[in-house]
Amino acid sequence: MNDVMVRVENLSKLYYIGAAKQRPDTLIQSATTSFARAVRRIFDPRLARIGADQLDELWALKDVSFELKRGEVLGIIGRNGSGKSTLLKILSRVTAPTCGRVDLYGRVGSLLEVGTGFHPELTGRENVYLNGAILGMKRAEIDRVFDEIVDFSGVEKFIDTPVKHYSSGMYVRLAFAVAAHFDPEILILDEVLAVGDATFQKRSLDKMEGAARSGKTVLFVSHSLTSIARLCDRGLYLDGGRILYWGSAHATTERYLKDIHQIDEERLRAEGGRPRISYLDLRENVKRWDGSKPILTWISTHNMDGTESVEFKTGRGLRIRIGFHLNEDLSAFCNVNFLNYTGLQVMTVGVHHSRSELKLSGDGYLECVIPELLLVGGSYILMVTIGQVVSKDDKRWLDSISDTIHINVDIDDYLNGSNVSQSETSFAQRSEWQVFSP
Repeated sequence: MNDVMVRVENLSKLYYIGAAKQRPDTLIQSATTSFARAVRRIFDPRLARIGADQLDELWALKDVSFELKRGEVLGIIGRNGSGKSTLLKILSRVTAPTCGRVDLYGRVGSLLEVGTGFHPELTGRENVYLNGAILGMKRAEIDRVFDEIVDFSGVEKFIDTPVKHYSSGMYVRLAFAVAAHFDPEILILDEVLAVGDATFQKRSLDKMEGAARSGKTVLFVSHSLTSIARLCDRGLYLDGGRILYWGSAHATTERYLKDIHQIDEERLRAEGGRPRISYLDLRENVKRWDGSKPILTWISTHNMDGTESVEFKTGRGLRIRIGFHLNEDLSAFCNVNFLNYTGLQVMTVGVHHSRSELKLSGDGYLECVIPELLLVGGSYILMVTIGQVVSKDDKRWLDSISDTIHINVDIDDYLNGSNVSQSETSFAQRSEWQVFSP
């Protein structure tokens, strides 16, 4: 039996910047296209000078080939504009490739955008049946899993309310619940875990892990390298529409982060060797998770005496300051996650570790003090999340940035001169040993 569920061969997708350049299939389409180009030339002198045939070409994908077997989970990563979403749209039959071939051996369920297939005027209940039908579910099949869908999404109270009144989090929870209970053989997901509270994200990850264990094939795009590392066993790294790396999820995220690190180092050298920054403005040129509200404004790292630094020693203290801007009062939580260069989250410090919430308003900053940093030597990426505390068991994230300041930790002589590395463990724990005779 052939276990291949997804086969992609020499897949390419070409777009034309500034015009819809397609070969007309009919005389009417040809006339319509000619008329549209004539109108564009009136309002765009560039088209009159160079002609429509000389417009810029953009290969969103170029010669992409890979195979996935039954039960494999593929994490697709890459910078914005690398072709990730285009690949998933072609696999989901939303758009056609320019050339190449895609073979899918099984029923496909996909969730590419928040609320895809939902009608805003229909209630949540009606949209479950509508979305299920779009995915290919029979009414009896939807009836059988309807209660499970509603329970999983957590929108039972609002199931008979038009979804135009739903928050983005409620939208994605319900949409993901329908897709997850569709019971497809191939599940395609694009950044669905970027929206929703922590509880829903955990349940979604558990659901996706269960899908893989039951033999489903999953393709998953995410900027959360922690989720990729936890969920996926295969990784695909796209850059400029081409496959830059294909291998295990661990090796792929490690290559991606090393490339980011290299780009950062090259930028610093180009700027004259300026030391790695200890202050970062978060209002521009950062990658926020989809659905984020721009609350976080800046972040800085300091020694215990308050001086800015990115160089720290194991066993010494560290201060992290995080700026915020709010248009209304907020009962907030805040987390700082430490990721190593394989993308794994190795430590988290959060407000809830010492108190339930913080009352925030206007402009200000938070300060997190770590009196004794116990990470082993190496480089770490700080990921920052801020959100709303609705209740003790309901915390909803509002703004999250996965790549902020990069710090270096030197273990020095903390473990009696032993040079313990990230590949061996995450923490440096001192211990005392004695010998006893019988």
